[in-house]
Amino acid sequence: PFLLQVPPFLETFKAAMPFVDVYFGNEDEAAALSTAMDWNLTSLPDIATKLARTPGKANSRPRTVVLTHGSEPTVVAIGDASRLWMLAEFP
Repeated sequence: PFLLQVPPFLETFKAAMPFVDVYFGNEDEAAALSTAMDWNLTSLPDIATKLARTPGKANSRPRTVVLTHGSEPTVVAIGDASRLWMLAEFP
């Protein structure tokens, strides 16, 4: 199981998130996060945008969220904006 599926670790994650400026994860971790937070989101761009918009400590820069998906496009959400980045395939 993912750490976010264990209640004490989920609470620690929630307590730490206001201090996170950059978050990296993959599609499975994003799905576990969405379920643990009761967001009921399945789309990587939606999960990334929701996490990027969660409140943080007062600072001047928005949170950046990067979610990878194997050979599929990587999702990057910065504050309120979400963009898909296409990765070049390397032999």
